[in-house]
Amino acid sequence: MNEIDKAREAAIKFHETYERLAPEFGYETRPDTKAFDPESANGKLMIAVCGEVLATATAKIEQQTAEIKRLTNALRLVYSAGHNLDCIFCGLKDKHVFDALRPKDDE
Repeated sequence: MNEIDKAREAAIKFHETYERLAPEFGYETRPDTKAFDPESANGKLMIAVCGEVLATATAKIEQQTAEIKRLTNALRLVYSAGHNLDCIFCGLKDKHVFDALRPKDDE
């Protein structure tokens, strides 16, 4: 699925959710906009907005994933150097903490 398709899917979901929740907030949507029309000016705008929101969220997730990988690799270096660290959660020495950090065969 390409970025435009993802944005269109998000816009449709946003529209459907908006229409469903509007009455709970005392808001009546216009009869002529109850169905999502991706070719209308409003539909095109919603797709563009969703595309930008998705791009921003994706970039943030990619940054966080890269940081997690960086920290994991740093901890693997500590492990491979033979350092003993206490688990910050239970105080046990490194066995269960670093078992999870060992490189897997599929990496």
